[in-house]
Amino acid sequence: TKIGSNGKNYLDRRALQSPALALILATHEINHMAALTLEMLKMSRQAFLKNQLHLLDSIEKNEVIVDDLQEQITFYLSALLSQNSLTEVQSRRLANLLHIVVDIERVGDHATNIGRLADKKHREQLPFSEIALNEIELFFGKAFDLYNKACLSIRENNPELAKQIIHREENIDKLEEELRQNHIHR
Repeated sequence: TKIGSNGKNYLDRRALQSPALALILATHEINHMAALTLEMLKMSRQAFLKNQLHLLDSIEKNEVIVDDLQEQITFYLSALLSQNSLTEVQSRRLANLLHIVVDIERVGDHATNIGRLADKKHREQLPFSEIALNEIELFFGKAFDLYNKACLSIRENNPELAKQIIHREENIDKLEEELRQNHIHR
C-alpha cells in the first residue's frame, strides 16, 4: 500500500482477507481524509475573510493528499468488494463508504475553490461590504459546523446524529437562498 505524503496510511492489503477489519481500516482512513478537509475549510475561511493568503499553499497541498486518499480508499474498497465474501450488512457499509469518500473529496474541492477565490479577491481587490462579509462569515460558520457534525457522525458511526444533520442541511439550503437574494438586492 502506498503511503501518502502526510505519513498516515491505515489501509493494509493483508486485511482484505477479513472484511470486517478492512472496513474498519478504510473507515479510519476516511476519518483522516475528513480531518484534512475540515482543516482545509478552516484555512479557506481564514484566507477569504481574514486575507491570510499564506494558507493557500497548505490548502493546495492538502488537496493533493485528499485526492490521493480518495483514489487509494476507492481502490482498496473495490478490491474488498471483488472478493465477494461480504455479508449484506458489510456490502451496504462498503457502498456507503464509497459515497462518503466522494463527498469528502468534493468538500476538499470546495475548500480549494474558496482559497482560489480568496486569492482572486485579494489580487483584483474586489470590494465586499461589511454586511456581505458578515453574511459570508455566518454561512461559513453554519456550513462548517454542519460538516464537522457530519464528520463526527462518521467517526462515531452515529445514525441519529446523521439524521439531525439532514434536517439541518435543509436549513442551510434556505439560508443560502436568503443570502443569495440579499446579495442580488444589494
